[in-house]
Amino acid sequence: MRPKLTLAAIAAAATLSLTGTAQAQTPSQALAGLAQHATHGWVDDAKPLPVLEHKLNQGRRIYVTCGTISRLAVRKMQRMGVPARLVGAVTTDKPNGVDDGHILMEARLDGRWQVFDLDNNRKPVDATGHGITISQFVAQTNRYYKPLAHDRGVSWAGRPDLKARFAWIHDSEAGLQRWYDHILGAPAIYTGSGWATPMGRRNSQMRTLGYTPVTAAAFAALAS
Repeated sequence: MRPKLTLAAIAAAATLSLTGTAQAQTPSQALAGLAQHATHGWVDDAKPLPVLEHKLNQGRRIYVTCGTISRLAVRKMQRMGVPARLVGAVTTDKPNGVDDGHILMEARLDGRWQVFDLDNNRKPVDATGHGITISQFVAQTNRYYKPLAHDRGVSWAGRPDLKARFAWIHDSEAGLQRWYDHILGAPAIYTGSGWATPMGRRNSQMRTLGYTPVTAAAFAALAS
C-alpha cells in the first residue's frame, strides 16, 4: 500500500526538486519550463501551490488560471534568488464580471523588472526585443513578444459555461490581441496587502473591482 503524502511532505519534496532543477537553468528557461507544463483552465486552480509544484515536478500538466500560474512563477524565481512579484492589468472598459483583470508576474533580470505572461505563453518586449515592465506593456500601441512555450491552449473542463463567450480569445492571435486591448487598461502591482493602480478617470470603477488608485508618484515608487 502506498503511503499517503501529507501536504508538508509534498511541500518539502517540491522545494527540494525546484531548488535542484533551478540550478541548471537560467530564470527565463525556468519560467519557460513552467509555462510549458501549464494550460489555462480551472481543474487544478483551487489546489494548494505545493501540491501543484509536486505535480509539475512529476512531469504532470496543471490546469490553472493566470493568478495561480503567476504565483507559482514568483515562488520559482524567489527560490532561485531572483526578486519577483505579482503584477497585473485592469480594464478601463465597462466591467463584465469575468475578465476585468489579468494577473502576470515580473522578475528582476539584468537589473530591471521584466514582465512575463505565463498564462498566455508570452514575454512582452519592446521593438528591439528587450524585456519591459507591466507599465510599458500597458502603454504599448504595437505589442511585441517572445514566445515562452507552446502548450495546449485552454481547457474548458470545470467552466464549460465560459466557452461560448470567451473561446474567441484563444482561437487566433487576432483574438488574443483584441483581448489584450480590452484588458490592458491600467497597470497594477500587488503590494502584499492589495493591488495598487495609478489614479485615472475611472477611480470609482477601480475600487469596485478591488484595486486601490494611488498617485502617479506613489505608483512609480512601487514600480521602481
